[in-house]
Amino acid sequence: MAGSDLLAPAIRELGAAVRLFRESSHSGEVGRALLAQIGEIAQIAGWIESDAGQYGRAEQAYRLGISAARETGDSTLVGNLAGSLAYQWSNTGRERESVALANAALADANEPEQAAQEARRILSAGVASERTAERSRVVSRRLKPFSAVPEVDGLLSDYGHVPAC
Repeated sequence: MAGSDLLAPAIRELGAAVRLFRESSHSGEVGRALLAQIGEIAQIAGWIESDAGQYGRAEQAYRLGISAARETGDSTLVGNLAGSLAYQWSNTGRERESVALANAALADANEPEQAAQEARRILSAGVASERTAERSRVVSRRLKPFSAVPEVDGLLSDYGHVPAC
């Protein structure tokens, strides 16, 4: 099965979840659960659309997911979605926007664990410019006081020294 084979089912499921949220009455708890599912499905749909070369539609899905995840307060999911969109942008000629979005997601991370996860995602995509390398070094320096956190320790062990391009 190729990514394009999964495109229609993913879009259908995302649309169904959005319609259910918008067109039904539900408690706050159920509404938050629906939004969380919309965020998760949007990430999957965005990835499939991006893989199929449908970059505009992928961006719409990622943005929908980010909005839904923010409403639920799920900063980890927000970071994952923003990281996915930033990755897409970095591979489609929008490097500056990619770095800005990734940095915004990193700044929004509420915990060192989330910041380390987002930094790992950015760094594992590769350092494309001296500017990106410098920002990566800044993030590493800012996370050093949290080296007792396993995610931060792993990141610093793997990427503690980001070389210049």
